[in-house]
Amino acid sequence: MPTACPNSRECPAQRSLRTDEAEAERSGFTSSPTVQLDGRDPSAEPDARPSLSCRIYRTPLVPPVPPAPLPSASSAKPSKQPLMGRPTS
Repeated sequence: MPTACPNSRECPAQRSLRTDEAEAERSGFTSSPTVQLDGRDPSAEPDARPSLSCRIYRTPLVPPVPPAPLPSASSAKPSKQPLMGRPTS
């Protein structure tokens, strides 16, 4: 099957930002970062579902680590820092 871009230095790239779960679903975005080739992510886990999540790289050198527990709602404090570049209200 011929490729439209035989030399990787000449291949066009497009950046895009996913801001909600619906966009992730429409575009097949399974985790950040996602690089799609011909509309699919060759590095995605076989059973990955589209979501706004971070990619976990599993290698023999990096064993799986259980996630840290989330703080309780009563201990959480409002932040004055913007969330993902958006101003807080």
